[in-house]
Amino acid sequence: MSEHDKSLIITTLTSDETKKELLDKISSDIEKLSIIFSLDFEGQQKYFEEIDKKNGNLKKMKDIYKIDYKEISELYFSTSNQRLFKETIEDDEKFAKFIAILNTQNAILEKKHIDTMLEAFLSKKFALEKNDIWNIFSTIKGMSDRKEVDNITKELINIIQYCQSTKNLVGKDLKDFLDSYVKDKSTLSKFIIELIDQRNPLVREKALDKLKTITSQYINLQMEDYKIKRKAEIYDQNVLKIERKVERNYLIKYIVEDCSLDDLIDLFNRTCPEKLDASYLNNPNGITIKEVLEWKKNNPSNAPKEIKSYFKVLNNIFGDLYIEHYEELFNMIKFKRQDIKYDTKYEIDNSSEILKALKGTNINELFELFLPENDAKYQIVLKIIEKYHIIGMGSNFDSIFERINMSSFDLIYFINNILKLATQLEKSNQEIKLVEFFDILDSFDKKSHTLLGKENAILMATNPGPNFANLNKTERLNQVSAYLRKMYARDKINIPAIDESIKLSSGNIINVNVGNFTNPINLTYGERTGACMRIGGVGKDLFDFCIENPAGFHIRFSSEDGKFVSRVSGFRKGNTVFLNELRNSVLEGYSDQDVIEACKIISNEMIKLSQNSESPIENVVVANQYVLSGATPNVDFETVLPKDGITTPKYYDIDPNRCVLLATSNRDQTRGYVPFKDTTLPEYFTLRDNVKFSNNSEEIKDLITRVKMINEVLAGKDFSETTVDITNNEYLAAYIGQDFYVAVGKDGNIESYIMPNAIDKKGAEKERNQAMQILKQRIYAFAEASKTITKENESVGSRGSRGQITFLMMMFISFILSITTIIIGIINLIK
Repeated sequence: MSEHDKSLIITTLTSDETKKELLDKISSDIEKLSIIFSLDFEGQQKYFEEIDKKNGNLKKMKDIYKIDYKEISELYFSTSNQRLFKETIEDDEKFAKFIAILNTQNAILEKKHIDTMLEAFLSKKFALEKNDIWNIFSTIKGMSDRKEVDNITKELINIIQYCQSTKNLVGKDLKDFLDSYVKDKSTLSKFIIELIDQRNPLVREKALDKLKTITSQYINLQMEDYKIKRKAEIYDQNVLKIERKVERNYLIKYIVEDCSLDDLIDLFNRTCPEKLDASYLNNPNGITIKEVLEWKKNNPSNAPKEIKSYFKVLNNIFGDLYIEHYEELFNMIKFKRQDIKYDTKYEIDNSSEILKALKGTNINELFELFLPENDAKYQIVLKIIEKYHIIGMGSNFDSIFERINMSSFDLIYFINNILKLATQLEKSNQEIKLVEFFDILDSFDKKSHTLLGKENAILMATNPGPNFANLNKTERLNQVSAYLRKMYARDKINIPAIDESIKLSSGNIINVNVGNFTNPINLTYGERTGACMRIGGVGKDLFDFCIENPAGFHIRFSSEDGKFVSRVSGFRKGNTVFLNELRNSVLEGYSDQDVIEACKIISNEMIKLSQNSESPIENVVVANQYVLSGATPNVDFETVLPKDGITTPKYYDIDPNRCVLLATSNRDQTRGYVPFKDTTLPEYFTLRDNVKFSNNSEEIKDLITRVKMINEVLAGKDFSETTVDITNNEYLAAYIGQDFYVAVGKDGNIESYIMPNAIDKKGAEKERNQAMQILKQRIYAFAEASKTITKENESVGSRGSRGQITFLMMMFISFILSITTIIIGIINLIK
């Protein structure tokens, strides 16, 4: 009999004692665990007590995390890999590493740790906010290339004036530059002449080196001033939500002096009644704490010597109350709270988050890090944790992360990716700085940003309300690959696919898309509109139906420049399209009335485009909710729709007997709409995503990386297995589709790629070939033009002309490719 069969028989027994006795008959850890799972809670707890007799590690864990065996049992059985957890508990060396990595003391941030965090974040934020200062050298150099003396003078004067106004320490070279200007203002003019002197390369090069040094020190000066100011604001405004306490001695002194004796007695009765007991002080003369309190309150300086000897005991009692009942003491303050003297100690304690993070976490990478062969990586991570206390960050820093376009620190995400993180850190041969650590950690989120697009990735991670999903960020991202495979596989829809722009009566132009499923925005409609239709949301059944079932779909409304306005999800049943909830506009400049008008127009368009099918659409109806919450239901189909998940979603809000008519093909004057008929459903092809043109090299590289990541996803890789491999190539222009790209490199060569795992290869080839044809035509035209220019310049006899002409030609290509006519041409051709 197999181990598995034996364990199945044992788990069916009713007696826990018998089950535990038979555990020795099973050698497989996995099968042993299945038997342990079958014990009742008390039985599981006793099992852990027996395990602990071997080395006492569970008791150590109890003491460190201040939990009991019951909580350890809950942790053990909620961890994703119980076998690894059990091995770690039983192995003293691994257990020591576990405790060191997730030590509660490393989850407490003191002010020095908070300051270090803020230094790293604010440096990054400065680079984003003060882009003009960050790029000051490039700006002035460009001016010197163009010999813009007045503009250079203005920028350098600004630098000088800032140095004169700051209270911070100015760098040596910058100070020398400032001092020389103060002594002799003509030195500025001489410096500018050297910067623009293109006839003497050595003189100009030396001047540019000097410019680079002083601008670098100027940037550092600006950044230091910025960080000092912002840190003060963060602390003053309590952006980090630090739970500051009233200073201990100040609060106790106030309580004793300003509260009545009755209030103080009442406080003791509520919090420590045993202290009021007559025998508490064990004084032979019968002195009680109440008596001591009365003297301390009313006349401490004249108190008898024996009473005064107990003042210290009383102070210790109040000290304990400060620790154990701080809120009660704080609530006894009666004057204005802004006048309170707070403790200057700043501390964030997120140690309680450690065990929460371990529950349900994929701990495989964490325990793999404990293996002897990974000791060097382990030491690197441990050093960073102990130095910066990063595991104590919690949600306090979320708003700051958001402002610097980085994903929030998530302890679960950190643990899940700890080995990959350690591997990346090990590649660096120098001391790891905190900002580099977060850049590496964020590069794992770079994966979601690249795959889904930054906006979709942030929505997926932050899970904005209302109607939050019941899954955390990691759990939601882990489902993305499976959804993308379904979205790319979806090739049929039971309503006509539409992608067009509509001119509204308000004068606004709104883009409407019906029937595209490959765009990642299909995964974040719920997050954008506050709906429950999202990964892990209550409306998951409708969410899944709209992605997978030919009868399900979304209608997306967006602005002329592609910004999201609204959406409505729906399904077709028989001769009628049922729209669930038409959501309010979320984009300023577009009203709810705009959304209603566009939805009515597109509903009529659906009916019109379906008329030649064997089963045309005859009605489009919508629930009277959100933008149509004020509409009076005017349709009653007198029918009951199933919620079977096959012909209709298992979940939807629209009532077929109480809904609003948007469009109908009805021509019968005696009724307002065509009666519901459960007809067959014709099939139409879904829409491919719009091909994107770009002449921004960095954007092109990101989009190319996304195409290659999608190819990995279609090959069956999970999100965690995909790779972000950004090319070092530089590009002038590119067309990128959902499964291909065509790009022009800086060398003028065309790079072409179609996903090996593309599902719609014919569509990819067609769009790729059209894009390539246009790019080739343009490059050929520019090459012919450049021949003429080259011949004319060769007659001048300039040795540098060929390189200059090549540079100008490539710049010319980049410029021409970006003009609107080409964009319109390729889009029209592809459509």
